[in-house]
Amino acid sequence: MGQGSKGVAARSGGSENNWLDTSEAHHVGIRPQEDRGGTAGTVGEGEDGSEEGGVGPNRFYVFLTSMNLQHWIDQHPSAFAAIFPIYFLCLWFLVGAIISLVGGWFSLAKVYRTRVPFNGVKWAGQSGRMRWLTNYHNVLTLGVSHHGLYLAGMFLFRFMHPPLLVPWSEIKVRKSKGWFFEYVTFTIGHELAIPLRIRGKLAAKLRESAGNCWPIEET
Repeated sequence: MGQGSKGVAARSGGSENNWLDTSEAHHVGIRPQEDRGGTAGTVGEGEDGSEEGGVGPNRFYVFLTSMNLQHWIDQHPSAFAAIFPIYFLCLWFLVGAIISLVGGWFSLAKVYRTRVPFNGVKWAGQSGRMRWLTNYHNVLTLGVSHHGLYLAGMFLFRFMHPPLLVPWSEIKVRKSKGWFFEYVTFTIGHELAIPLRIRGKLAAKLRESAGNCWPIEET
């Protein structure tokens, strides 16, 4: 019995030692992982995995793309010189098309486009504003005759801006005042109702040349 008790005690002691050894080994094995996890979670990232340094993956991608493009241009200068004019023309045509669609010129051209040379008084290099604040700065040619109001764009801006000749019966005229200047707005087309606003001084010249053909002005 004594030996059996000692054996049981020895085994119990051994089990306790083994349990302590296992626990110590367990804790020792976990701590490095916790340290590594904490370190990985605090370097350059927040709790949600987003970067705190301000240089996100999108900005880094844009930076690399620009660097690659510049490198390609440096390596192929002749190819870039050949491609750039085509790119510029495409961009020019795209901008002209957007302005024509937004401002209403494209819609007016479906009804009032003219292919006959204009026979009347004209003023080139004029400015105007059409629908949705579409501005034309010093690129318009306006003219009057007994047939109607002539409207054309500068040659460089002629894409999707063909010359127009609008009959006087299709135009309404209204005066308005701005902060510094007086303006006259033509409302072109009874159904389309596309506005064209010009300076009062230019409108006075057009009115004088049009004579009795000039529509009755609204106030």
